[in-house]
Amino acid sequence: MAPMQKATTPPMCTYRFKHTAASASYAYLCEASGMTEPEVWQRIVVKHPSVLGLITGENLKPTISYLCESSGMTEREVWQRIVVKCPQVLGYSIEGASASSGLKPTTSYLCKSSGMTEREVWQRSVVKFLQVLGYSIEGASASSGLKPTIGYLCEASGMTEREVWQRIVVKCPSVLGLSIEGASASSGLKPTISYICESSGMTEREVWQRIVVKFPSVLGLSTEGASASSGLKPTIGYLCEASGMTKREVWQRIVVKHPEVLGYDIDQNKPPF
Repeated sequence: MAPMQKATTPPMCTYRFKHTAASASYAYLCEASGMTEPEVWQRIVVKHPSVLGLITGENLKPTISYLCESSGMTEREVWQRIVVKCPQVLGYSIEGASASSGLKPTTSYLCKSSGMTEREVWQRSVVKFLQVLGYSIEGASASSGLKPTIGYLCEASGMTEREVWQRIVVKCPSVLGLSIEGASASSGLKPTISYICESSGMTEREVWQRIVVKFPSVLGLSTEGASASSGLKPTIGYLCEASGMTKREVWQRIVVKHPEVLGYDIDQNKPPF
């Protein structure tokens, strides 16, 4: 009996789909993006395989068309600056299942809340943090969602909605994805602000004006840190130990002047002071 031959699987880049819809979607991805087959696989399909289940005429083409129209970018720019970085955007509904989700409702809310034009919202916020396109406007709870987050930022900082956008969100759009209460006591907007107030001796409004506005990324830092060399508590602890100052002195003499020091990894980048 002749030995049984092993079945071989063709490389992904030359695979031909049995399903017509998947084949058409794949062909469109290559043609519209201007990328080679291997590039489409590595930069889009591997990151978001379900894109192959999307229908070209009903999903892919309308979504790309909307992204071009809304952002003011060319088709190739949309692929390089949006889709490659966030392939799941191809699966987002344009109109949304409700007024609280979808590309159009989300973009519309961002414009209304920020006071910026649609093109400005894209260039100054969305392109920097593409995940925002998938967020719910109202949120699944009072601790998440675009409206609750913006509302908390206004209430806690004492700023108007437009000021919050210009002084915080535009500088650090990822703040829109932070939970208000946090998944644990060491993360989230409220726990972070609470720790800074307690550690620095400043009032909540002082913390916002003297720290957060200068370094909005602090809102995304964990209090405890993922390791002994990162996080707010370890960093403040190191600064106290290395400088010989008290905690309050460290905040007044170092952190207030250079808030970005809070984001340093102690082991890899010793804070300069």
